[in-house]
Amino acid sequence: MGAKHYLRLLSDPVFWLSLRNTVVWVVGNTIGEVILGLATALLLDRNLPGSRLASVLILLPWFLPNVVAGNMWALMLDPRLGVINDMLVRLPTPLPARALPGGKRSCCFISRCGCSPP
Repeated sequence: MGAKHYLRLLSDPVFWLSLRNTVVWVVGNTIGEVILGLATALLLDRNLPGSRLASVLILLPWFLPNVVAGNMWALMLDPRLGVINDMLVRLPTPLPARALPGGKRSCCFISRCGCSPP
């Protein structure tokens, strides 16, 4: 009886879509977090003016609870009030945050990688 359930699961297209989304999410976030964390560590390791303040500002989202950080990212990506969205719209070729390649998934990757390092 147990094998029948697994066979049914393997023939379900929703299962494969969910598995693909999970793999893309895990691999994408892992690569993004490692790159961002390494770049941040290399930049903060230099003894530059204002590096202490920069390290506090960069590490602050890591200290905040994920809910607060998630809400901050939602505000920054907001189509009407968001700072990041405003910067993207002001590019020579306007690109609202929701129009990024991958749409909402890209916004989720950006916010997740921004909350995760160091």
